[in-house]
Amino acid sequence: MSVSGRIRFVVAVTIMFFSVASGASAVVITALGDTYVTSATSSLNFDSAQVLNVNQQSLTLLSFPLSALPTGTVPAKISKATLQLWVDSSSRKPTGSISVYAATGAWNTASVTYSTRPSIGRSPLVTQPLLGGTNYYLEIDVTAQVKNWIASPASNLGLVVVAASSTPTVDVAFNSKENTVTSHAPILDVTMTSGGSVAVCVEGSSSNDAICSCSTKTISQVITVGSCLATSDAGTCTAHGFSGHAGSCCVCAQ
Repeated sequence: MSVSGRIRFVVAVTIMFFSVASGASAVVITALGDTYVTSATSSLNFDSAQVLNVNQQSLTLLSFPLSALPTGTVPAKISKATLQLWVDSSSRKPTGSISVYAATGAWNTASVTYSTRPSIGRSPLVTQPLLGGTNYYLEIDVTAQVKNWIASPASNLGLVVVAASSTPTVDVAFNSKENTVTSHAPILDVTMTSGGSVAVCVEGSSSNDAICSCSTKTISQVITVGSCLATSDAGTCTAHGFSGHAGSCCVCAQ
């Protein structure tokens, strides 16, 4: 089979599985903890504040419990995860950009201060420009980080929002979950594929028996057509031939 033929084969198999497992569902998670800390008053805690300030002196801390996701959720089932922050009308300078980091140290909403703020990752997960103006949800793609948290739950120490180094004069206020005026709490909107991800595995070109292992699930599915290309969006995926045969193509659906 030619290379182009093998590519067409893989595409056909993938479409077949997605057509069976098409559709998506969304899980909206409200922040479990949200607060801000500021170097202006480095020993004070602002757990009950109705806004979350981000400026040269202040940064915002957020935590989201992923226990709201269905039991058994794996990273490959996450299609997109969007952090949504409501830009409050009290913002003094809602222009420029903010950066979102993963917290790498533990913190407690009820007691954290600027002096005890958690450590953060070396690089921002994303730097997002503000749209200008107020009273809207700023949407920030944090898909990769949510997948990391699912793969390693102990690493879910929350997010830290700061003024981007490119525009340090940003002075924006986001609604907290304690804000009863507009009630636009920080949320994490997670879109999940209802049927999960598909991975096409290959080793060799025989069409005989094969066992295909994708993540934690093992499904036997033999494709009886020549050889195919190896692709995977569900982590490590391998196909093994046995009983004297060369490796075979197979398809795993999670």
